[in-house]
Amino acid sequence: MISLAPILRFAMSARGWTCPPALEALAHRLPPVTTAGLEISLTAGGQVDLQQRIRGPEETRRLEQWLARAPNRGETWRRLRDALGALKEVEELWLELDDGSDEPPLSVFARVGDAADRAAVIRGLPDAFGIELSAPRRTALERCLAACEGEAHPSHMGLMLGRPGAPIRLIIDSVHPDDIGGFLQRAGWPGAVDRVQDWTARLFVHADRIRLALTLADQFTPDIGLECFVGDPTATDPRWRCLFDMLVDAGLCAADQRERLLAWPAILSPASVDLWPDSMLIDGLLRDGRDIRWLECRMSHVKITLSADGGASAKGYFGFLEVWEDAVAPPPRAVASTDLAEAVDEAVAYLLGTCTQAGRWLDYDGFTEGSADEWVTAYVAHALHESGRPRSAEAASRAWRSLTRRERIGWGWNFLQPPDADSTIWALRLAADLGLYESAPAREALAFLRRHLQDDGGVATYLPDLHREWSNGAHINAGWFEAHACVTAAGAGLDGLGSAPLEYLRRTQQSDGTWGGYWWDSIAYTTALAAEALSATGHPEDATRVARAAEAAGALLDRPASRDGLRESPFETALAMRTALLVPGAPPAWLGKARDSLLAWQRADGSWMGSGAMSIPNSKGEFVPALDNRRNLTTATVLTTLVRLESRGG
Repeated sequence: MISLAPILRFAMSARGWTCPPALEALAHRLPPVTTAGLEISLTAGGQVDLQQRIRGPEETRRLEQWLARAPNRGETWRRLRDALGALKEVEELWLELDDGSDEPPLSVFARVGDAADRAAVIRGLPDAFGIELSAPRRTALERCLAACEGEAHPSHMGLMLGRPGAPIRLIIDSVHPDDIGGFLQRAGWPGAVDRVQDWTARLFVHADRIRLALTLADQFTPDIGLECFVGDPTATDPRWRCLFDMLVDAGLCAADQRERLLAWPAILSPASVDLWPDSMLIDGLLRDGRDIRWLECRMSHVKITLSADGGASAKGYFGFLEVWEDAVAPPPRAVASTDLAEAVDEAVAYLLGTCTQAGRWLDYDGFTEGSADEWVTAYVAHALHESGRPRSAEAASRAWRSLTRRERIGWGWNFLQPPDADSTIWALRLAADLGLYESAPAREALAFLRRHLQDDGGVATYLPDLHREWSNGAHINAGWFEAHACVTAAGAGLDGLGSAPLEYLRRTQQSDGTWGGYWWDSIAYTTALAAEALSATGHPEDATRVARAAEAAGALLDRPASRDGLRESPFETALAMRTALLVPGAPPAWLGKARDSLLAWQRADGSWMGSGAMSIPNSKGEFVPALDNRRNLTTATVLTTLVRLESRGG
């Protein structure tokens, strides 16, 4: 009978892994649904547990057919078969088989997703699987559900059907990092709360999200699992290395296991891999010819288990699934808003919603260097703080704490990359917003930033010696070490850098009133920041320079346009508006049109289309394009403009 086994064997072989006989035997017990997860110890080889995801009507139907063809699998499989009809509000099931026995016990993990009442779905799952909860265990479950406050919620329930006593695993997601101890105390968890807080604080340095895994036997057990995620599982994120390095240093991960798991992510397609599995070929022939599918091998998460005896262990969770192109970008508003305050509120809500549990923002995915997190976090938090909206100051403070937990001086694209002047400038601007410019991390960062001042008064992005040391001598474009107007403009207003950066900007303004930026595809970014820095001096000559920049900003938007009169580039439009707002007196005629365009371009989720286009010169002298595909940087940029427009009466 066709099973998961040939698909699993194919995927592991394609990634250079051997499929052990015991693991293949487990896969023969599961249907040919092209999604599987593997669970492996990070310190040694040996046992590998197997999971399979069942999601949507097509896969559920395939599971039902599989169970009908094998009616004598045992009591636990019968429970699964009988429960399927009662799981309408469950988003997906994960079937787990543990290695190590002739009759591997079945566990079922149900993901409740965005059910209207997650707690009610969770309460109903034991009954659906015929598990009768004792009074102490039901009390523990109710306390745990009641302990969820704010965004915290139960995301999964695991039912260990084949284990003695049928223990239950409850997964809690999105607990605020500062409330993890409070949650555990409210839930009545009997373990060492302080120890969990210490571990989560360490792990949040590099993990973007941590779920809590609690076990209910007769009642809560004193062990706990901390499930750590980096980035989005749909993307290959090199920042995983930072977390794995931390675990290697802590003795919880072997170096060879780290390298094996970091090498796992890949995309497999019939065009790139020979001997595509027969069951997948048959499925492809039966589908619409336009429905092209492939396999993505992904890293899911790492779980740190803290045991009651004070020990700790770690497992890696990874696997593959069949995917196809079905993503649709959020649509623009059906009717453009004319309410400036409403647009600001929705932009703030979007950015608060995209903040990771660790307090950081991500953007510019897809680089071998990893997603940007430190630079983007400082930039977005600065914009949020300026908005003055409820929760914005709290989010900005969390971002600063997240940045300062990382043990180095200065900040960069992310922790994999060397610290740089530009990222450090935005973090220092955030520190100034929060009244923390004299704090020890800010003082050390300012001293680091001063080292980037060049003889001509400009600020270079990187220092050659530090970049070589941090990147193990990676060869880059020599221009990265020169003074850059875009970086200088961002930092020119900082206390402690002196007047040299301002003099640099005065000398480098171009004849058309703009400034060119080294890293950016558009001149709008550098021109806006340079004009803001010079506007703050109060010198009449600088006021003239700013007026010329504002005139150039209008010309920047007066180019071949979309049918509404402006080409859709919220990033450029917002920055041009910021430049114009620096000039006192009557606003230019184009400013109202630009405002209306920004309001019309805002999407239904409160964001704006990612248009913060960068053009990064590489070591070969080629320009590598980059775009804020998560839309956080553009949305933060537009937010700042609308807040300043709001302060001018709209």
